[in-house]
Amino acid sequence: MRKAILILLALLIVLGGVYGYMRYTAPEPVEEDNTATGGEFVLSDIDPMTVMFLRYKLDGQEFRYKYTVYGWKLEEDEDFPLNQDVLEHMVSAMCKVTSDRMLTDDPAAFKEYGLDPVHIAVELEDSKGNVYDYNIGTKHPTTSKFYFNVDGEKEIYTVPTLVGRYFENYPTLVSQMNNPHFPSPDPSTVYSFKVEHEGSVKQMVYADEGDPSCYTADYKWFWVEGDEYRPLSDAKMNELLTNIQGMGFIEPVAYSDDPSVLAQYGLTEEQRYTLTVDYNSLESGPSTEIFYVGQGDDGAVYGQLDGKTTVGRFAFGLSAFDPDYDSLRPIDFFRMELDTVDAMHVLLVDQVMVMTAERDGETVDYTDVGGRTLDGGKVTAFFNTLRSITPEGEYTGDVPAGVPYLQIDFDRNTESHANMTLRLWEHDDSYYVSQFNDELRLINKIDVRTLVSALEDAAAPIE
Repeated sequence: MRKAILILLALLIVLGGVYGYMRYTAPEPVEEDNTATGGEFVLSDIDPMTVMFLRYKLDGQEFRYKYTVYGWKLEEDEDFPLNQDVLEHMVSAMCKVTSDRMLTDDPAAFKEYGLDPVHIAVELEDSKGNVYDYNIGTKHPTTSKFYFNVDGEKEIYTVPTLVGRYFENYPTLVSQMNNPHFPSPDPSTVYSFKVEHEGSVKQMVYADEGDPSCYTADYKWFWVEGDEYRPLSDAKMNELLTNIQGMGFIEPVAYSDDPSVLAQYGLTEEQRYTLTVDYNSLESGPSTEIFYVGQGDDGAVYGQLDGKTTVGRFAFGLSAFDPDYDSLRPIDFFRMELDTVDAMHVLLVDQVMVMTAERDGETVDYTDVGGRTLDGGKVTAFFNTLRSITPEGEYTGDVPAGVPYLQIDFDRNTESHANMTLRLWEHDDSYYVSQFNDELRLINKIDVRTLVSALEDAAAPIE
């Protein structure tokens, strides 16, 4: 057994030596005929990693690119925001071109196949200065394969659609632009959103502690008009900011800061909407993003980042960037906090009830008008029921006349809105009309019955 192992090891050493000799004594590769085995023609075989220049003409329009440490750049404008993937695909497609069919070697056929004048003339230059020129003609009407010719030779081949696809699919510099990175702060980090247009300013601000001008600290987002803060719906603001976070161009359409060009997109200084987003970045702290939005001559909506020249088209309508107060205001019923209430005076039809809070530190006891103790848990449950009611919608009529079915007067321990009143009037078979904080709402009768039941439990003294 040991002898067999030694023989095997010796054999492996010999084979390794033979392989090494063959590797180091192999002749340098020589350029082969362009006919590969199996009837396939090899028309280009270049390492894409060595290509430093790409130049081509598409129907007479010239494009010139060079590769730098920062990627592909336009030769005449290195700041132009090129889509790197497009250039990489163009180069890769041209570096490995094969064909399974040669059509003809008659130069008189060039015109028939879109090669005279040439449809797409491509030039590659590698890092050693080697230049490779190729001509791409039109497409075969049924197979969609392109006609192809190695420049300086007379043969015409058919090559895969991929070879010419990227040149045809991106026929202009604008179509080759990279979509810019738009501001995408998480909505939870935004503390101000402002829209300016034709001298008017709309601003929405976030206040973590609420605002003293509002009757409840539940509201965090506010519409600012002068010194007035008007509460906004948190859900609607989150939806607005989520749209801003997820937006982007459908496609770039222009690369210019020329007012005559921007005018057709509604993006001159006089036309555009200026949107400013202030937010707290996890990386850099307080940050600001500014961008412009305009409505073009064609009715579509376009945008441009501050300091950038790329213009792109949005999928969103203009209203997504230009909200009004009515679209963001809350359609709430009641958002008061129980710890702000010292007493509730209730009139239910002709029945009077009083619930008074007596606070000692964090301890709260409730009593009725006669000083009898109330169940604090039931008082809290009634208040939570009141807060949980969701209105069915707004009531657009006048304030109902007559005595309300239910009225609750709140005495509060706050500097503003120290006294507030909630009223409910029967409206029809399905709804009551509520009035609170000068707003009218439609409340489902089932919710009112549940509320009254909780109220009667809360107002009943402990036996």
